[in-house]
Amino acid sequence: MSARTPIMQWRDPQGGWHGLLLGDDLYASAWAGDKRALHDELRELHAWLAANASWRLNEHTEAELIWVRIEARARFKRGARTFPVEPLPLRIPCVRSVDDRDQLWCLQPQLQLRFDIDRGGEFKALARHYAQEALRDADPMRLALMLPPDDCSIEWLSVPLRERRGAQRIEDHPRLKVLFECAEPALRDRRLLGAALGREREAVALAERLKAKRGNVLLVGPRGVGKTTLLLDATRRWVRDSNDDTDLKDYRLWRISGARIVAGMMYLGQWQARCEALVSAMGYVRGLLAIENLAELIQVGGENPESSVAAFLAPFMARGDLRLVAEATGDEFEACRRLLPGFVDHFEVVRVEGFVGAAAQSLMREVARTIGSSGRGTLEPQVADVVLALHQRFQPAACVPGPAVRLLRELAHRARREPVTIDTAMAAFATRSGLPEALLRDDVLLRFDDVRNALAGKVIGQQQAVAAAAQCIVTLKAGLNDPIRPVAVLLLTGPTGTGKTALARALAGYCFGDANERLLRLDMSEYAGFDALSRLVGGGDGRAPRWLQSIERQPFSVVLFDEIEKAAPEVFDALLGLLDEGRISDRFGRVYDFTSAIVVLTSNLGANATAAIGFSSSAPDGFDHAARAFFRPEFYNRLDAVISYGSLDAISMRAIARKELDDLRQREGLIERGLTLVWDDAVVEFLASVGFDPQYGARPLQRALDAHIVGVLAEWRLANPEARNRQLRVTVDEGRVVVASAR
Repeated sequence: MSARTPIMQWRDPQGGWHGLLLGDDLYASAWAGDKRALHDELRELHAWLAANASWRLNEHTEAELIWVRIEARARFKRGARTFPVEPLPLRIPCVRSVDDRDQLWCLQPQLQLRFDIDRGGEFKALARHYAQEALRDADPMRLALMLPPDDCSIEWLSVPLRERRGAQRIEDHPRLKVLFECAEPALRDRRLLGAALGREREAVALAERLKAKRGNVLLVGPRGVGKTTLLLDATRRWVRDSNDDTDLKDYRLWRISGARIVAGMMYLGQWQARCEALVSAMGYVRGLLAIENLAELIQVGGENPESSVAAFLAPFMARGDLRLVAEATGDEFEACRRLLPGFVDHFEVVRVEGFVGAAAQSLMREVARTIGSSGRGTLEPQVADVVLALHQRFQPAACVPGPAVRLLRELAHRARREPVTIDTAMAAFATRSGLPEALLRDDVLLRFDDVRNALAGKVIGQQQAVAAAAQCIVTLKAGLNDPIRPVAVLLLTGPTGTGKTALARALAGYCFGDANERLLRLDMSEYAGFDALSRLVGGGDGRAPRWLQSIERQPFSVVLFDEIEKAAPEVFDALLGLLDEGRISDRFGRVYDFTSAIVVLTSNLGANATAAIGFSSSAPDGFDHAARAFFRPEFYNRLDAVISYGSLDAISMRAIARKELDDLRQREGLIERGLTLVWDDAVVEFLASVGFDPQYGARPLQRALDAHIVGVLAEWRLANPEARNRQLRVTVDEGRVVVASAR
C-alpha cells in the first residue's frame, strides 16, 4: 500500500533539480541531475525517515503554492558599527497546506518556518508577518543566499505507507526539545491517571470544551479539591475520542509552572525566547499547556504583573496561537483579575466544588474500593469513614478529597504488608498531625484535671493561665470548637518573665507532640516599620515568608505572636481575618489555613502600672484594662480568652528552680557519660534568690543557672575527662556552688 506526500521542487541554472519533503518538519532535501532521479531520492529519504524518525513526518491532504511579497530590511556590520541597507523586495514561496487532521498550515521551507493558522485567518498577512520577522536585521550575505528560484512547483509523490513506531524516540524531536526541558507530558505519567471519581459528568463536559480548537480553560476551586485529576480525566477522554493515532497522541497535555519557565534564564529576553519556543512547540502537538498555578504566572518574569510571563503570553492566547488550561483557587482567581486586568478574560472559568455530606462519604468509600481493586491493598469501608471523620473534625478547612484521599493511599500501601484497621488509621492520622490519640478517640476519656496537671508541670505558678489553656484542649476533644476559626485564640498579658512563652511551648508539646518543631514564634517588634505588612504576608517578589510556608506544610501548630502590641496598625488589620476566619492571604491570592492551629498572643501591656516589688501578686484587672484600652474592639472581641499573669511568688520561684535543675539532668554532656546530678534544698533556695528580678520575673533564672551551676559543672567535666557512671552532688558553700563526685 502507498500514500501521497507533497514535495517542493525547482531547477538550478546548471540544469540540476532540487527538492524538499514538505511533510518533514525539518524539510529534508535532495538533489539529482534530472526530475525522475530526484523523485527516487526523495522516496528513499521518506522511507528512511519513516523507519528511523517517524515523528518528523506529517501526512498532508492538500498543498498549494502561494507567493508572498515582502520587504527585507538588512543590516551589515563593519567593526563595532552597524549600517542599514535599503529595503530589498523579495518574493517568498509559501505553501498553504492541510494535514490529515484538517488543520491548516503555512509552510515556508526557504525560511525553515512552519505554523498553523485558523480557517478564517488571512493567509498572506500572516505569512508576510512571519517572513519579515524571520529576516529582520539579517546580514546581506544571508539574504543573498535566500533569493528564491523562479520556477518552484509542488508535486505529489507516491510513497509506501510508513509503519508507526510509537513515541519511543519522541524526546529526540527538535521541535519538542523546549517542552522536555521545562515541562512534563502529563498523559505519559501513569501515576497521575486516576479517574475523577464522582465527577464523571463534569469530566465529559470539560472534554467537550477541550475538543474545541480555540479557547482556554481555567479550573477554579479550593486547594486539594481534585482540579488536576478532573483535567487529566477530561484530557484522556478528549484524546481517546479524537481518533488520533499519531505518535503525539500521548503528548497533547504538558504540565508546567511559571517558575520552570524562567528557571535558568539570567539575561534579558531569554525567558521571552523560551515562551515563543513553547508556543511553537504547542502549536506543533496541537495540545494544551497546563499551568499548575495561574497566579504564579503573574509573579514571575518581570518586576510587576505588566511585565510578567502572564502578560507576555496573553497576546498569543488572544490570537489562538496558544491554548492554556490553568488551575487557581477562588482567591487566586480574584487576585489575578485585580493584578492583571483582562488576563483572566481569556479563560472560560469552570468551577470545581468539594464533596460534602453523603457525597463525601460515598466518594471516600469508592476511592477505597478502587484502590483495593487496583491491587494496592484492600481497605474496609469503615477505614474510609474514619479517615473522613478525622479530617472533617480536626482539619475542617481541607476539602474532600484532598489530604483524606492521600492518607487512604498511604494506608493502602501499608495494607500490602499488614492488616489495616480503624486503630491503624487513627495512629496514621496521629503521626501526621501530632495530635495524641487521646484527643482523636471518642472511646478514650480525657479529664480536665489531667490536662491541667500536665500543663502545670511546664508552666509554674500560673493556675489561671493553665486552666484556660486546658479548657481549650478539652473543648477540642469534645468537638465543640468553631470549625471555621483557629482551635483557640489566647491573649496572655502580664509582666515579663512570668511564663507566657512557656505556656505556648507547653501547648505545642501537649497537642502536637514536639514543642520545638510545632511552635512558630514571631517577635512582633520586628513588624513595626513601614514595610511590616509586606514582610508579614509577603512582598512583591511573590515569595511567602517562612512562617507561612511552615503553616502550609504543617497546619497543626501553635503560632505565637510575641509582644503583639508592638506591631504596626496594618498588621492588626491583616490578623483580623486570621483570628476570625482562620485564614490569611497575600496579594497574589494565596490563602493559608489556621483552623487547625492554636494562636497565642502575648503582651506586656499594663506591666509598668502594676509592677510589684519583690514577690507579690499584681492585680489581674490592671492588665485586662490596659489590653481593652489598647486593642480596637473588633480585634479584642476575636479573642477566645484574655489571661492575666500575676507576679511570681517565692513558692513558684522554687518550683521553677527545681524544674530547671531537672531539665539540666537531661543534657547530652551528662547523659552520654552516665553522670547523674543530685542536689539539696539549699541549691534550690540559692537559685530562686539569685535568679529572680522584680522587673524581669523568672527570666534571669536561666542565666543564673548557666553562671552558677552549668559553668561549675563544665569545669569539673574538663578536669575529670575520664569520669563516667558517677553521681555528682551539687551543694552551696558560703554563697558558692560546689560540684563533687559522690563516689
